[in-house]
Amino acid sequence: MTRPAYYDSTRAQSYNAVYNFIISNRNYGKTWGAQKRAFVRGWKHGKRTLWVRRFKKEQRQALDKLYKSSNLCKFVGAEWYDKDTKQGNLKQNGRKFFCKRNGKWFCFLEVINLAESKAMRSADDIAFDTIVFDEFTTTVDEYRLFKGDEVTKFVDLFFSLKRESSIKCFFFGNKESVSNPYFNYFSIRPLPAEYEGIRTYRGGSILIEQINNPQKIKNEYDRKVERMLKGTPYGAYLGNEYKNAQNVITERVPKNSILYAQFDFNGFKFAIRRSGSNYYVTSKLVQNETVYCDLAKNKYRKERVLLKSHKKYFDALLNAYSCGKVKYTSAVEYESFLLFLNWLSI
Repeated sequence: MTRPAYYDSTRAQSYNAVYNFIISNRNYGKTWGAQKRAFVRGWKHGKRTLWVRRFKKEQRQALDKLYKSSNLCKFVGAEWYDKDTKQGNLKQNGRKFFCKRNGKWFCFLEVINLAESKAMRSADDIAFDTIVFDEFTTTVDEYRLFKGDEVTKFVDLFFSLKRESSIKCFFFGNKESVSNPYFNYFSIRPLPAEYEGIRTYRGGSILIEQINNPQKIKNEYDRKVERMLKGTPYGAYLGNEYKNAQNVITERVPKNSILYAQFDFNGFKFAIRRSGSNYYVTSKLVQNETVYCDLAKNKYRKERVLLKSHKKYFDALLNAYSCGKVKYTSAVEYESFLLFLNWLSI
């Protein structure tokens, strides 16, 4: 199957979903496609795009890279403005990008980080019709570094902007982790790694498009890299697997297991059950039993916010983990448990 050199969102847009999650392997041109869409919509239709990254350092990286490739500018029909010749239809001022539209400069794109979304919510000039969250997927360690509930921050930002117009959101990500806080928030199970296509959820309001695009072999050097990584977890990731999926051996929870503890942690919900000396991590929470949360959620009948003083409660679990006695029902639960281990300073 011949694939285009960049991601074209036309097919996904035809479903008219509100949240559109686009997941592929690396180097599929998702960012290129999004940059073209933003520029063309601004230049031709006077539409504005808000470009979101998770952290401030990623925001700075985006500002240094967006529209900086000469090939990309040629691809989207943009030319950087030259003060001397007065030629060009694209310029940048800080975190804002402008295109020349009907003889006037129009701000078609602004770049922010998710942590500063509260400032955007109080801004007066927020007439955006598209939000792009670039690289919304990341590693378990990176999810842990975000302070607060990032999904709630994004939803707050979305509601603030949609008061001006109907907003479409595009989340672009690689197969860094099997699941992510956004799928967990909407109770969506990750698609199988080998699946390719589009699925919709929640009455068509949410769309997930998964694209399997193994790395292109262009020359002998690429073939050597492929041979070097063959049979390794990263080699599988460069194919179609999720990065952490190869590390997991899954097992079913025994029927005679008893509840040990359950959590709503960094957007991941999971329970730990015990059977003999083994502990099993599963996605099924038990209603009316205590749920430990990283932040106050106010959505469980018995809810406790995790404190540092609670770490001692889980000594038996840590001992079991050190002895290889912790089992997982799927790769999703494995990643959920990794976040909790990081909190326990493992």
